Amino acid sequence: MTASPASDQGRARGTPPRPPVAAAAAAPAGIIGALLVLAAAIAGVQNAIVHAGWAPAPSWLGTLADAVDGARPQPWWGVIGAAAAACGVWLLVLAVKPRRRTAIAVYTCADTRTDPDDSDSDNTDAGADTADRATAAAVWLRPVDAARLAGDIARAVPAVTGAAATATRKKITVTARTVDADTAAVRTQITDALTDRLAPIAGQVRIDAAVHTDKVHR
Repeated sequence: MTASPASDQGRARGTPPRPPVAAAAAAPAGIIGALLVLAAAIAGVQNAIVHAGWAPAPSWLGTLADAVDGARPQPWWGVIGAAAAACGVWLLVLAVKPRRRTAIAVYTCADTRTDPDDSDSDNTDAGADTADRATAAAVWLRPVDAARLAGDIARAVPAVTGAAATATRKKITVTARTVDADTAAVRTQITDALTDRLAPIAGQVRIDAAVHTDKVHR
């Protein structure tokens, strides 16, 4: 579980903290571009060293220039140009693509009680402050941690001999084994336990449970 920091000013306004996100989709393209720029810089330095007479080796850039000198237009040049244009459009899409969230938001509120002796206006202010605290007090649960928690909850259900769980940001799937012949009843118990214990995130993820008879223990 990870906590997302927020400034005191943002919390005072009830602004929710920023969620954990994956690396930008353009990161791999940026790394490749940086390597290409580095290669061009190395070629430029090598060309300068050769022309300064510090090395007898031929210039890489000069060799490349001699190779393309006198080249005539070819039909396949258009294909290369179209591919380069498509690559440019693809890079633009990656640059503006939003980052993918990597965790499930868990919203909690430390105190939702109000004083019954307060006036209506005071209750209204307290309710607004409570809503702000509930919005700001957000932590983030990784899907792998949600799966571990769901598995522990399922294994704590009576008659369950074992359980495994997988999770994404949208779905938690639990597969359990039981010695009880009434697998439907056990599945209901597991689903109820998961819904109760995972109430802070139940509205964001779908919970599915499958129960199989444990033949080894029959």
